[in-house]
Amino acid sequence: MPGIDFNSFDYLSDSVVITDGRLDPPGPRILHVNRAFTRMTGYDAEEVIGKTPRILQGPKTNGLLDQLRSQLSTGDDVVLETVNYRKDGGELGLEWSVKPVRDQSGQITNLLSIQRDVTERMRVQAVLFEHKDRLQATLDAIGEGILLTDRQGKVTHLNPAAASLTGWTADRAAGRLLADVLPLARGLDNQPLADPAQQSLEQRRSIEPRDPCILMPRRGAPVLVKIGAAPIRSDPKGLDGVAVWLRRMEKAEGWSQVAIEKARSSKELVNRSEYLRRLQRIVESARELGSVHAVGWIELEQVFPEAASLDFDRTIQQVVREIGQRIRQSDTLADLEDSGTGVSVSASSSPSGSARYGLILHHCPLEKAVGVARALLVAIRSVAEAGGKPIYRAAIGLAPFSAEARDATQLLDHAHQASDEARLLGGDRVQVFRSEASDRARKEHEILRAVELLRAIEQNQLRLFGQEVVPLRPDLPRHIEVLLRMPDGNGGYISPAAFVLAAERYDLAARLDQWVVTTVLASYRRLFGDSGLGVTINLSAKSLGEAGLLDLVRQRLPEYGVPAERVCFEITETAAVSDIERARDFIGGLRELGCRFALDDFGSGHASFLYLKALEVDYLKIDRGFVGDMLASDFDLAMVEAIHQIGSVLGIRVVAEGVESHGVLSRLREVGLDYAQGYVHGRPEPLEELAQRFRPEPPRVMSTADRNR
Repeated sequence: MPGIDFNSFDYLSDSVVITDGRLDPPGPRILHVNRAFTRMTGYDAEEVIGKTPRILQGPKTNGLLDQLRSQLSTGDDVVLETVNYRKDGGELGLEWSVKPVRDQSGQITNLLSIQRDVTERMRVQAVLFEHKDRLQATLDAIGEGILLTDRQGKVTHLNPAAASLTGWTADRAAGRLLADVLPLARGLDNQPLADPAQQSLEQRRSIEPRDPCILMPRRGAPVLVKIGAAPIRSDPKGLDGVAVWLRRMEKAEGWSQVAIEKARSSKELVNRSEYLRRLQRIVESARELGSVHAVGWIELEQVFPEAASLDFDRTIQQVVREIGQRIRQSDTLADLEDSGTGVSVSASSSPSGSARYGLILHHCPLEKAVGVARALLVAIRSVAEAGGKPIYRAAIGLAPFSAEARDATQLLDHAHQASDEARLLGGDRVQVFRSEASDRARKEHEILRAVELLRAIEQNQLRLFGQEVVPLRPDLPRHIEVLLRMPDGNGGYISPAAFVLAAERYDLAARLDQWVVTTVLASYRRLFGDSGLGVTINLSAKSLGEAGLLDLVRQRLPEYGVPAERVCFEITETAAVSDIERARDFIGGLRELGCRFALDDFGSGHASFLYLKALEVDYLKIDRGFVGDMLASDFDLAMVEAIHQIGSVLGIRVVAEGVESHGVLSRLREVGLDYAQGYVHGRPEPLEELAQRFRPEPPRVMSTADRNR
């Protein structure tokens, strides 16, 4: 360590050892130790300089050099705990914090290590480990929820009562910050809630039971609880962690039953400051990753005098509850009129009878965001009417953003402008923000795409692709999803995302669906013969309730000799719930013919499970947003498991979309899903080529020579 005065370390209270950088046996040589090292170990500097740290090792010392070499190969800083020995032979528990010093070429020249005496902590840990089973048995028998943390506030144990309240199992909670396992929302005092474990750790004292608050469990409805915390000490001066207890409350002083139910039924509602903070974080992430999200502004205003006779606050609470039930847990809902700090579960309203809310729809393309917003309008309308007459009216503005977004404030302003435009147009509608120039260019582009699409339909230029939907059990039938591509004139293809929106805007969607249905059914026998392979055909929202399509299917099935049970039609969840009655009738009509039906993008933002009671479907296709990150996200995994369980109860096959790794595929098998679809099994390919793998081999005709062999 050139240029460093070793004597400067002598005044540090922690033990310091400086060695050279040799990691091969017998290990690095000691160049310097400070006075704290001498006091802790009993060795003078002259006794250890020139020797290796092995001088401190003994019978219980683990492979310090092997650990050091292994960890330095993967990172710069190393922290190790090991049993060493003083000069007098006494055991010394040490925590080694080792930092390598490298030259310009990256080679290690020296090791600077700081040792802390953790002998007492290791002794207590050994005692706790020895009595671990007895301690956990005692905690598990307690009726109140108990959680234990370490000194960093990370959960080390929770008893069955705490597991029931929080929705976390002991295994999944272990190692997580208490704030993640025990998210708390403020109650009647309308003040932010601090993490009780963090308070206890910082103040090194017990935190007395506070007023009742709202626990937001991992699964299920929010719970009214009372909570307290106390430090865990192995000696009067030490601090090893925190014990947190919580008790479920059915009633609480100052809380009416209406207030309790209101708090329990509300989704977490952040304030404007927190909303902008989250939005800015996503903007920065979008720049790095190129991800796509949507921002929403919801304006609810009183439009008729009759509203004065109603309870506006209660109506607002119902609206917030309806919104919360129709967006994903990962999305954000904010009260834009609350500029304070912290998190609220109560909805505020202005005296003028209006309220403003912000949305962040994560990883949500614009088309899907529009569908979510339309479903929200339907839900808001259901609780903002009296006697069939709209008393309060919602206007929703959406602003899409991607890597080009400048900042959070700009995005929110765009959503606000779109909401104002929707309100000026009469409200009860969704409006998307577009600048004048981009709007004009978009319209010109869509018109061009619509003309190209119409020509492709009339001249039979569209091409069918397919992707296999792979069964995860041998007893399940195989099928493929039919996908549509439009030639770009240069030997390539245009994906559906580039022309489907234009088709819907210029009333070509139903005609497009009819072309696909006719083409697939006409070619089924030629492509798949008697293979028994099922085919899934995507339909647009415009085809819902179209009698012409039902008649077409009814005519073409027998005409082309295709068994109805081999054909499955698919619409998105967004399309289905935007008009549930039409969707139910349409699905029922196709099922009467013997066809199957699939609901795509399931779980993508609406009250998905509730709608299954009204929709008779054969397949649920889990939104790829949950599947892709399920190995890293407990929430996504829980959603996949929940959809699978609901499907099992209802007798519905469940398909995971967007499966791109063998790790995800293996986990889906463990969960018990029925099918997987994604790049892990292959990319979409022309239907003619894909069909060759499924077409039965023709029987071989034996020649005379073959028969005479």
